[in-house]
Amino acid sequence: MKDTVNPVEPFVSGRSRALWAMAFFLIAALITLIAIGYDYAEIDLLLRIEAGEMVFYNEIEENDSRQAIMGYVQTGIYIIMLIPFYIWIYRAHKNLPALNASHLRFTPGWAVGWFFVPVMNAFRPYQVMKEIWKASDPEVGIMDNTAWENAHPSYLIGWWWALLIIAGIVGRVGVYYWRGAEEISELLTGSYAVIASDILFIPAIVLVVLIIWNIDRRQNEKYEYITMHKPQLAKPSL
Repeated sequence: MKDTVNPVEPFVSGRSRALWAMAFFLIAALITLIAIGYDYAEIDLLLRIEAGEMVFYNEIEENDSRQAIMGYVQTGIYIIMLIPFYIWIYRAHKNLPALNASHLRFTPGWAVGWFFVPVMNAFRPYQVMKEIWKASDPEVGIMDNTAWENAHPSYLIGWWWALLIIAGIVGRVGVYYWRGAEEISELLTGSYAVIASDILFIPAIVLVVLIIWNIDRRQNEKYEYITMHKPQLAKPSL
């Protein structure tokens, strides 16, 4: 998807959007930490049952209710946290032409849209974030609107996306074992996979918060540099 923004719209700081997105991600991290505690309690309960220890029925009921409620809470907060994140992505990408970046691969709409396209959403969002990062680099593209293409992407983006993909796959494995479980060993396998997924999700959240913060900072810095050198800038190629 080629960038066709014409004329270039003015730069609008995404700081407030970035702060909202980061806040919701941190709330999700807190919820996930609580979920890890519940997962550990469930594993302990299953190990006791497997070892033949006496387990009261109300313990099993309480565990099932607790896990069900946490499942709904996690699903809800994960959906809610993505709304400000997508709003921020749209704004961050929409700012790129105003930051003297042309020949963009994506449009603001598709920067968000690719997250919803099956199969493509396994790698396109990573490419979108990499494009936003590179085109927001305050050290390149001040005088040349294609120089951003040679900027270095951040390792943060690669690690974030890898952890997110792995966490998603491991979590699905856990759900698969849970649904078809007929033995305690299968329930334990599912529980181990789910807790591993939750643990992987925590650093993924930390990384995306760092990515959002740094992109927002870089965009504001680049806009300041462009404003200072505005009389010297060549007209962007459209």
